Amino acid sequence: MISSKNKVFALILLASFAVLTVAILLKSSPEKIYINTTHGFSFSYPKSYVLTEKESNSSTEIVLIDKKESEMKDRLEGPVSLSISVYKNIPSISLTDWLQKDESNFKFATTPQSFIAIAGQGGVEYEWDGLYRGRTVAFSYGYAVIVLAGTYLEKTDKIYSDFDSIVQSFTIGQKMVARASLLEHLKTNISKLSPEKEVLGGTFYITELIVVDNEHATVFYEDGHNAYTAEVLFYVDKNGGIVVKKFTIVK
Repeated sequence: MISSKNKVFALILLASFAVLTVAILLKSSPEKIYINTTHGFSFSYPKSYVLTEKESNSSTEIVLIDKKESEMKDRLEGPVSLSISVYKNIPSISLTDWLQKDESNFKFATTPQSFIAIAGQGGVEYEWDGLYRGRTVAFSYGYAVIVLAGTYLEKTDKIYSDFDSIVQSFTIGQKMVARASLLEHLKTNISKLSPEKEVLGGTFYITELIVVDNEHATVFYEDGHNAYTAEVLFYVDKNGGIVVKKFTIVK
């Protein structure tokens, strides 16, 4: 019969082994995981890539370049790369119309659009030609268009298959996406939604937003003179847009 002391020792030994195994697997994994909490998406990518982020008023861009390529000096042209870009789509227009805008590279397309499922959403895929040959996958979500693109020299290049891997691993966290869409909606409509109005020429701005789930949130806002806290009841419609059902100031 095994004593209680021996049982505890065995459990500790098993737990230590489990932690060590996970640590070894993570260390030996050929991939890293990128998580964007602002827009609510994540994807995995090979450790051989260097990742950089760029922010502007209208977009967020994540660029991946192979480490060896990034270290090459005195090159006449930029390296091939993989990128994930999030463009604001306000006022919201269809993906087909957005692809005709200047932000899109669809004008360089060499193939017609084809349907592709990504992160549970319906999107389009096409190939294009510019400085390098390229592929693009684009889809709409809420008040944004998310574009994944990759450039390459030949289809046999590793970066071509790496692009497929990123597309397949790309996931969206529903709660975080709801937060990004809701925040943009509230920023645009806070003056109309608030029962209390700005005073002394002030303009409402949001100081904090807490999303409980895809229906309930708490928003903190002020106009430089008075601060308010409101509970928001909302839902995401079939087009990914935000509809506020109820906006109630609680204090």
